[in-house]
Amino acid sequence: MTEDQERRFRQVCEQAYRRNDMQMLEALRYIRDGATYGRKDQGQWKPRLKEDLPMNNGAMEQKTARHPAKYTDSFIPIFAEKLIGKENVLDIFAGTCKIADIKEHGYAGKIYCNELEPEWAEIGLGKVDSINVGDAEFLPYKDDFFEAICTSPTYGNRMADHFEAKDGSKRNTYRHALGRALDEENTGRMQWGKKYREKHDRIWKEANRVLKPEGMLILNIKNHIRKGEEIDVSGWQKESILRAGFELVEKISVPVTGLGFGANADKRVGHEEIFIFKKKAIQ
Repeated sequence: MTEDQERRFRQVCEQAYRRNDMQMLEALRYIRDGATYGRKDQGQWKPRLKEDLPMNNGAMEQKTARHPAKYTDSFIPIFAEKLIGKENVLDIFAGTCKIADIKEHGYAGKIYCNELEPEWAEIGLGKVDSINVGDAEFLPYKDDFFEAICTSPTYGNRMADHFEAKDGSKRNTYRHALGRALDEENTGRMQWGKKYREKHDRIWKEANRVLKPEGMLILNIKNHIRKGEEIDVSGWQKESILRAGFELVEKISVPVTGLGFGANADKRVGHEEIFIFKKKAIQ
């Protein structure tokens, strides 16, 4: 495939995802070239290698990847209650697009999703109005486009472990769930630390850009235990969003149960936070 053909192929893939064009995506499965879905990196689309996605005689297989950290079911009615009346909503860390379930609780607006990993994005096809496959730091939407954003970032916990375990032990990491290495810019491969924090600082500024003045940002987040100590990821994420030009409107704590295995199985944080922010009218 020539460079021009590669570029055109990536454009078609991107457009098909945005339109939820099932017929086009089905046709793309049978393309036997090395180019596959692209990712946005520093504002530019770059091709993935064919080795990054499961192939069968050169054709793309139906994805069987699972997502290890979808929204807790009891959160969906809370999101819907806050979002009813909004013309549109975007989930910037959409995973398999479970945000679509707010339709079952009275939400009637348009739902947009952004997800960096194509296999997870594909699971959401047909559930929402539009899916973009790309980095949340470089969203393709116009300034002041959305009335609301509802999302849950990764927590910087051990689910970001990225080695390939071969001992048969039970693991619930993003890499194991996806079945391959995550994109280098995916926060799901970032442990709590400087890189994780700097990436989210930039992402929340981008979220501010695409959100209308006084638009709503709903954040679902949770602390985690590291070496026996609770890491205040929720507090840090709240402050990062405030620095990005938002003000806090409401905080909701919801009891949850954690995983029953792992190094800190007996010390799980027993609740998650839902923060409701509003974009400041004057930046």
